[in-house]
Amino acid sequence: LLATVGTRSPEDGARNPLWLVDVADPAAPRDLGPLRDADGRALATARDVTVVGARAYVAAWVNGLWIVDFENLDDPARLDYEVVGHHTYAPFLRTVNSPAPGTHNAWPSADGTKLWVTDELVGEGVRVFDISDPANPVLLDFFNLGPRALPHNVVVQDDLAYLSHYLDGLRVLQLVNGEIVEIAARDTVGNHARFNPYRGAWGVFPLENHVLVGDTFGGLLVFEKGPALQTPSAKGV
Repeated sequence: LLATVGTRSPEDGARNPLWLVDVADPAAPRDLGPLRDADGRALATARDVTVVGARAYVAAWVNGLWIVDFENLDDPARLDYEVVGHHTYAPFLRTVNSPAPGTHNAWPSADGTKLWVTDELVGEGVRVFDISDPANPVLLDFFNLGPRALPHNVVVQDDLAYLSHYLDGLRVLQLVNGEIVEIAARDTVGNHARFNPYRGAWGVFPLENHVLVGDTFGGLLVFEKGPALQTPSAKGV
């Protein structure tokens, strides 16, 4: 079973709904259609989805967050799901162009009780929600690097959140007593011009002993894990 993002729901015209595809036979994938809430509305404006176990965390841009629990994932004919949470929050900086959040990606903690969320809007940051009760997410803390800062993606491994932060490079965050603490950072931009906020660290992939960063200037950067993230051990384009 594949959870992806569709272009438009044919029934109600909802844009970019979360879409399911049966890939039991990869040569003949079968559409299962958009996911819908209890009122039958498609989960629209999906931007990204992270699936851990039988739960999907959907970053839905202006619609905030959707949290969905699945049953019978191994048998699409018996597949069932329930939308267990939907939360829309106020953006850090309300503007004419950004009156609502720009929820770009979401990643849960290892125990599934916390959810790290990025908004891909200039001046935004990363949020951590307590989702012990997924129907009522509670904001714990907000991390922001300034009015021109722009986060992209966050990936959580163990108790650390690895953040690709465009011109602000790679940041490593940790939740300590309910507050976000930055424990390491690496500049990935160097001497390149910093006038375009949508350049720099774009993708982040923590591995066992290394952290991979996809950077629009430097290509692939490979950092060794350590107290301050050592100089890249490999660099390519």
